[in-house]
Amino acid sequence: MTSANSSLVKFAKEQRAITMRRLPLLSLSILMYFLYDVFGTVMAIQRERSVTYDYTMIPFPVRGAQIVSNWMGLRSLSFVICSVGAILLAIQGFAWLYKQQTVDFYESRPEKRSTRFINILVNGFLIYAIPSLTGVLVAVLLAALNGCAAGWLFAEMLVSWVYQTALFLAVYAMSSFASLLAGTVVTAVLMNIFVFGIEELIRLTVYFHRSAYYATYDSLGLDRWVSQNFTAPWYHYFAGILKAGVWSAVDREYGAALAAQGEAAGLPGCLVNLFICAAAFTLSWFIYRARKAESAGRALIWKPVEDVVKCASVPFFALCGALFVYWIFGRRGKGELSVVILTVLLIVFVSCLVLETVFAFNLRKALNRWYHMPILAAAALLILFVYRTDFLGYDRWVPQPEQVESAWLLNDSVYFSGLQGGDSRDYVVDRMRLKNTQDLIRLAEIGQDHCRKERWAEETETYGDRYDYSQRVVIGWRMKNGREVTRVLSIPGYIEPALMDRIIATPEYIDGLYAGVTAEEILQTAEDNDAALTLSCDTVFGNAELRSADAVSEFLARYRQDMLDHYSYSYVSQVPPVGEVDINAEKRNRMSVLSISYPLYDNFTRTIDWLNDNDLWYGGFLQPGDISVIEVSYDTRNWDEEDGETGSVTTRIIDSEQEMRAILDNANPTGYYSAWDSYSIYEDARVDAPGYWSVEAHPKKARITPYSEYGEDENRVVYYRFLFDRVPAFLKDMEG
Repeated sequence: MTSANSSLVKFAKEQRAITMRRLPLLSLSILMYFLYDVFGTVMAIQRERSVTYDYTMIPFPVRGAQIVSNWMGLRSLSFVICSVGAILLAIQGFAWLYKQQTVDFYESRPEKRSTRFINILVNGFLIYAIPSLTGVLVAVLLAALNGCAAGWLFAEMLVSWVYQTALFLAVYAMSSFASLLAGTVVTAVLMNIFVFGIEELIRLTVYFHRSAYYATYDSLGLDRWVSQNFTAPWYHYFAGILKAGVWSAVDREYGAALAAQGEAAGLPGCLVNLFICAAAFTLSWFIYRARKAESAGRALIWKPVEDVVKCASVPFFALCGALFVYWIFGRRGKGELSVVILTVLLIVFVSCLVLETVFAFNLRKALNRWYHMPILAAAALLILFVYRTDFLGYDRWVPQPEQVESAWLLNDSVYFSGLQGGDSRDYVVDRMRLKNTQDLIRLAEIGQDHCRKERWAEETETYGDRYDYSQRVVIGWRMKNGREVTRVLSIPGYIEPALMDRIIATPEYIDGLYAGVTAEEILQTAEDNDAALTLSCDTVFGNAELRSADAVSEFLARYRQDMLDHYSYSYVSQVPPVGEVDINAEKRNRMSVLSISYPLYDNFTRTIDWLNDNDLWYGGFLQPGDISVIEVSYDTRNWDEEDGETGSVTTRIIDSEQEMRAILDNANPTGYYSAWDSYSIYEDARVDAPGYWSVEAHPKKARITPYSEYGEDENRVVYYRFLFDRVPAFLKDMEG
C-alpha cells in the first residue's frame, strides 16, 4: 500500500514539475477553452434570447438547446483548438531532445526512459483534457441554468467531447511520432507537415491526374483508395458526422433523433482514430528508445528517414507542378509536353537541393546524394507517362461477363434529392440491378471509345464533320469478388437504338430509377421531416398543384405502368416530353427536403388521364390555333470584327396557319428535356452548319393558365429547334 501510494505521489510530483515547465501551453489551453466553451456558450444563449421569431412558435428552451447544440455539440469548432493544441504539446513535449545539454541533463537523472516517455505523454493529455472537460461541464451547467436542459443536448455535448478526445489522441500520437524523428524544432515542424500531409498529397496527385488524363474517370466514383484516407485523423473525425447530416440539426424542432444519429455515425471514425493513436504511440516508443543522444541538433535522426521523405515527396511535387503547367497551356497545346517535362526536371532538381540543404543545415551540402535527382526525375516521368498514355488501360477496361454480378446506369441529366438522405446517384446505386451484362459491356465499349475521342477532340481542337452530341452516363459494375468499379461513358447520337432499348426499356432499369421510387419512401421522408407534400404538373400552358399524400401514391402507380409499357430509348431520344410532374416535400420554413421531377411524354396515357381527372393537366403540344406569333431567327457563325457581333435575321409569322404548321411539324420544342435527348437530330448539331436557328412560339393569352404562386404568365415563350435537314423551304432564304 505504501509503495503504491509512494508511486502515485511520485507520479503526481513529476506531473507538477513537468507542468511548471509548460505553463504557457497550460495557460493557452485554459484561455481558449474558457473563451470557446464558457464565454461562447453564454454569448450564443444571450443572442438567441434577444432574437424575436415572428414566424415560429418554438419556445426559447428548444431554440436555446438548438443553438447550444450548434456551438458545443457535434458541429462544434473546438476540434480546431484540440488539434492545434495536440501538435504544440507534442513538439514542445519532446523539445528537450533537440539540444545536447538538455539531453545530457535528463539522461543523467535516476529515472527510467519508459517512465519519462509516459510522463511526458500523460502530461500533454492532461493539459488538454482537464480544461476541455471543465469547459464542457460548465457549458452544460450554463445551458441548464438558462432553461435549455434537454437531455439529448447534454448527451450530444459529452459524446462530442469524447469524439474530439479521440481526435486529439490521434493527432497527438502522430505529431509525437513526427517530432521524435527530428533533431531540431524546425525539422520537427517540417516533419509534422510531412506526416500529416504526404498521404493527402499523393491522393490528390492521383485524383487530379486521373481527372486530367483519363477520359472515363468518375470523380465521384468508388475508387476508395483514392477517395478515403487511412492516416488522416480529421477525415475520420468528420466522415461519420457529415454523413449523418447533423449540420442541419437547427432545422429540427427537437434535435434528439438527429443527435443520436450523428453520435452513432461518428463512432466508427472515433474507433479508427483510437487505433491510429495506439499505432503511432507504439512507433513513437520504439523510436524514442532507439534514439541516441548524439541525434540532438541533426535535421533527421536517421539517414533512411531522409531517403523516405525525398522519395515520397519530390516526385509528387514535380507532378503537381507539371499538372499546373498542363492546365496553363490549355491541356495538350502546342509545345505543352516539352514544357511539362522541363517543369518536372526543374522541380526535382530544386526540391532535392532544398531538402539536402535542410537535412545538412549547410548550403554547401546541397548536392549531397546528387544521384537521387535522375532517379526521382525518372520516377516522376514514368508516372506521368502512365497517365498521359493510359499505359495501364484505365480508359479501355471493361469487365469479363463472368466477373459481373450486376450493374447500374445513371444519366447525368437525371437528378432528384431527399430520399435516403441523398440524391439520385445514392438511390440508383442502392436500387438498380441490371443483369443484361453482354449489352452493358457493348455499351461500355462504345461509350468509353467515344469518351476518349471527345476528350482528344476537345484538347487538340480536331473535331470531325459532326459534333455527335452525346449524353454523359456513369456506369457502375458490381463484381462478384465484391469490388465496385465506375466509369464515365459518352453515349453518341449514332448509338444503336435497339441496344439502348435492351438496357433502359427494362423493369430493372425503370425500377432502379425514379419510377421505382415508392410512395412509402416519399411519405416516410415527409413524415420524418415534418414536411408538406405537394404534387404539381407543369406544361407549356400552365401549372397546377395538389397537396395530397394519396395523390402521390395514385400518380406513381400509373406513372410506373406507363414507364414499363412505353418508355424506350427509341422513343424518348426523338420525342421531347410534353411536361413534367414535380413532387416536393417542404417544411414550414420553406426548406425543401425532397424534390423529384418526372418527365411526361404524350404516350403516357394512364398518367395524363389521371392528371386530367384531378384538374392538373394543361398539356399537349402547341397547335397553330394556340399561337399568336412565331419568331424565327437565324444567326450566322461568322463573327463580324467591325460590328462586334454575328449576323442575325429575324422574321415574324402571325397569320399564316400553313407556315406555323410547317414549323411545328419540323421542329421539336425544347421546354422540357429527356434524359436521353439525342442532340444530333437537330439542324445546327454540325460543325459545318453555317448558323444557328432559333424559334420562339408565343401562346395566345387565352391558352395560358394561372400559376398557383406567381399569377398569370403573360410573357410565356415556348422555344423550338429545327430537326436535322428539315428547315422549311420558305425559311431557307434567311441563310443567304
